[in-house]
Amino acid sequence: RCQENEIQLKEIEERYSAELNQLESERQQLGSEYSELAQQAADLEKHSKEITEEKIDLENKYRAQKFRIAVLEQEIALSRGELDERTKLCEELRQQNNELDLALKDTESKAEKEIRAKRIELANSLEMREMLEARIEELEEQLSQSKKKTEDLYQAFLEMEQKAQVLEKQVDENSKPVSYKGEIDAIYHQLNL
Repeated sequence: RCQENEIQLKEIEERYSAELNQLESERQQLGSEYSELAQQAADLEKHSKEITEEKIDLENKYRAQKFRIAVLEQEIALSRGELDERTKLCEELRQQNNELDLALKDTESKAEKEIRAKRIELANSLEMREMLEARIEELEEQLSQSKKKTEDLYQAFLEMEQKAQVLEKQVDENSKPVSYKGEIDAIYHQLNL
């Protein structure tokens, strides 16, 4: 009877040892899987942070370009206003010049001096008008380039938005509950936040 009990005890010890070894093996495997998942979570968090920083940088560049466009448009509007004023002044000077030509017949000496002064002023105004027209062309070219650059930045911004959405989806998929390690849920929950 005692011998049978010893045999049964030995069998129980062997089964216990086998189960203990199996549990230890499973524990090591779970630990390895947990470490791997934790590393993946850290990599995803780092990648998400990089994409977020790049997205913020693109947003800042995009806002800067929009501001630059607004400034250029304002400069063009001011230059056009000045051009209109110069054009009006040129027309007035032409009219005055014609009037002085008529007055020259009566008061040639005095009128001739005024005509010369007005013609010089007219020439200066015409020269200024040409300079303003050239400046407007230059500003319009800058505006066109800035708009193109803004479009490129906006496209890059959309691409980064798409990358961020894909990454968030990957984080969501990888943050599904894991039965054997609750800590992983907390890590992915932080990533999703």
